[in-house]
Amino acid sequence: YTTLFRSVVAGKAINAGASIVNDISAGEDDPAMLPYLGANGIPAILMHKRGNAVTMDGKTTYSDVTKEVAEYCVKRSFDALAAGLPRWCVMADPGLGFAKNYRQNLTLVREIPRFRELTGNMPLLIAGSRKRFVGEATGVTEASKRVMGTAVISLLSAQAGVDCVRVHDVKANKEARS
Repeated sequence: YTTLFRSVVAGKAINAGASIVNDISAGEDDPAMLPYLGANGIPAILMHKRGNAVTMDGKTTYSDVTKEVAEYCVKRSFDALAAGLPRWCVMADPGLGFAKNYRQNLTLVREIPRFRELTGNMPLLIAGSRKRFVGEATGVTEASKRVMGTAVISLLSAQAGVDCVRVHDVKANKEARS
């Protein structure tokens, strides 16, 4: 498992044993990414974001965050399918924390069932681990100490039907689901 967006790095990671690519640009930052994944049948997580680390906080205007993020994920999945990836190899990630404010992140978690409906029940990953909005909700400022808040997001996401959660603290999140 690797987080990247460059097809050359993806190829090296796959050759080194990775089995899935988590592309934070959903194939937009490297035009060779989706064709590479499709040609090689490599499963992909396609994440929604706007801008980059410097500009994304200024790109949080949505009329309906769930609908707009779902539509983006569907569009990128169609592009992945056109590049040769089978439908079962494409997973959506709404990109919690990436060009979304506190309320928008919570809305996306609360509206997971709606998001799934809008995407035609695409496989879905939620990555709320240690995110700033978790700290805002819990009052925990240090990211590494947001274990309990992350576990709550993971549990709520699992109960809402997500297929996968990405976390830093695996044991705590596994215990929360038990």
